[in-house]
Amino acid sequence: MFRILLLCMLPLQALAGTIDEPDTLITLDEVQVSTSRHQVFDAGHQLIKIGSQALNAHRHLSVDHLLSRHAGIFIKSYGPGNLSATSLRGGTAAQTALVWNGFHIQNPMHGQTDLSLIPVFFTDRVSVQYGGGSALWGSGSMGGVIHFQNERVSGQGVHTSFGLSGSNTGEFMQQLAVGAGIGRLSTRLRVFNLEAENRYQFIHSGFAHQPVMKQKHAGTRQQGILHEIHYQPHQKHHIDLRWWWQDNARHIPPAMMQTHQGGYQEDASLRVTGHWSYAGKHGVMNWRGAYFNEEVSYADSLTPESNSTAETLSQEAEYMFSPAPGFTGNPGIHFQRVRAWSDEYSGRREEFTYAVFMALKWDMIPGATQFHVNARQEFASGQALPFAPSVGMSLKMVSGMYLKINAGKNYRIPSLNDRYWVPGGNPDLKPEKGWSQDIGINFLRNSSVNTLNHVRFSLTGFHRKIDDWIMWVPVQGSMHWSPENIMQVRSYGTEARLQGQLEKGQAVLNWQMLWDHTKAVNTVAKSPNDASRGKQLIYVPENQMGINLNVQFRHLGISVNQSYTGRRYTTTDNSQWLGSFHHTDVSCFWKPASYSFHAFVSAHNVFNQAYQVMSGRPMPLRHFRAGAGYSFTLNSPKQHQSP
Repeated sequence: MFRILLLCMLPLQALAGTIDEPDTLITLDEVQVSTSRHQVFDAGHQLIKIGSQALNAHRHLSVDHLLSRHAGIFIKSYGPGNLSATSLRGGTAAQTALVWNGFHIQNPMHGQTDLSLIPVFFTDRVSVQYGGGSALWGSGSMGGVIHFQNERVSGQGVHTSFGLSGSNTGEFMQQLAVGAGIGRLSTRLRVFNLEAENRYQFIHSGFAHQPVMKQKHAGTRQQGILHEIHYQPHQKHHIDLRWWWQDNARHIPPAMMQTHQGGYQEDASLRVTGHWSYAGKHGVMNWRGAYFNEEVSYADSLTPESNSTAETLSQEAEYMFSPAPGFTGNPGIHFQRVRAWSDEYSGRREEFTYAVFMALKWDMIPGATQFHVNARQEFASGQALPFAPSVGMSLKMVSGMYLKINAGKNYRIPSLNDRYWVPGGNPDLKPEKGWSQDIGINFLRNSSVNTLNHVRFSLTGFHRKIDDWIMWVPVQGSMHWSPENIMQVRSYGTEARLQGQLEKGQAVLNWQMLWDHTKAVNTVAKSPNDASRGKQLIYVPENQMGINLNVQFRHLGISVNQSYTGRRYTTTDNSQWLGSFHHTDVSCFWKPASYSFHAFVSAHNVFNQAYQVMSGRPMPLRHFRAGAGYSFTLNSPKQHQSP
């Protein structure tokens, strides 16, 4: 009760809020309210927005490729067409929230989402908030939040585009997008189809002579539809409706040195969302609702078929307003119901969670000094969840340079599989919880000089300590494993980003450099003879670097993506590891100015490096991809950012 009272009293206590550089604003009769929560109330965090050029260059790929190359996120990839999961700041995939237009899309059964099943083609904006965000986004956002957003299409006219792409590994993709605006109504339909045999070559390191082999039993098929409807019945009202259907079927090859034939998995999902916003005299009211249905079927030569289904119903209401000049407030409530069925559960599971939250921002010196304070209290059946506050600031030190500071408490509710899997599930698990701190410097220089457009630099130091870290361990006297709150993990490090643009005549050079240094260690022995204490967590590289170059001259362009991933330990005592590796991609593209046509050809793993991201899962040697697209417009509609 004290926590609820404290949360409700925050508006009376605050002469502190949040900060960020100036954002998209809506003017409402002497009140300025921004309708994008993650850009308003996380000023102390580093927020990286992936540019439209990178999005367009990756339209034929899934988002795991985009994030690894342009956001510096380590992706745990099991190979083309197979599982890809995040590891942000040394955390697990379940500790990074994936938010699509304001809705979490992690599967509630295992707490994560396979990034290889999300096409870049289905998103218009991608941004990454580094650091804990539970005060804003609730459970699962301990390491950071990845936002996927779709833009509204307004205006009159029809816009159509389609594209084809393929590779020499047996992949072929088709994409089609149609958008139209009629009066106050606009709509857009996106459809894609992917069939890939994934017959790539790799070096089999399990044999002494390391032969070159071709991957088998790795084919995949994906089909998806994303349909959006935007309606503005009145100047103050806006309604968005979206539905996203996708069906995926894939063969999962065995790991190297395994003798079974591999597995087969089908994933089917339906995501339906609605959003209503009302811009009143003093603020903006938002309501969001969603229904998600996700089905998974898995079988292999060693185990019988396993089927699972999860249904999620979410409702959220929030009000963004300005109680006084320079202040922005954002109270809200959230409700979620989850129902899940699985062959590995003893019956159906149903859970309800409720949350109340408040965010406050104070523009002490507009454009120069901002403060924020956020808080969230969530309630779940059978779970004692921590109160999650956070505070942050952004301070303009000199022209173009900002100091960003953030600290907050974060948590993650155990997944349904952690608690109810049979055998091994542990219904008595406690939530993972802990504190995180960030401090960073952002520098931006814009120039009117013809040869220099801008330079942006950021350097961030972070620290976090997580208690009750969940880990599956063998059960003594049994053949199965069970999860326990058995670890305490401390992670810390630095993240550096440097990017810029140079122009000379008709030539343009865009460049980006990324470097992440992450130490993530277990600080508590799990048993008397545990050798993992003080050692780096498995599959967390201490160093990861990348360089992206894009040169364009008139209608021709070339891009180079070079990355380095350091050693990853495969045992908790750090006695075994996977070696570091470099990876280079080169692409050439052509886009005539007078035609709505483009074409590209790209080479991946140019230097033919043999490497594994996950042990026993070989990645492709050198391979090639090519594609083309065409678009035409009748009375081209304009685009603007959505809330």
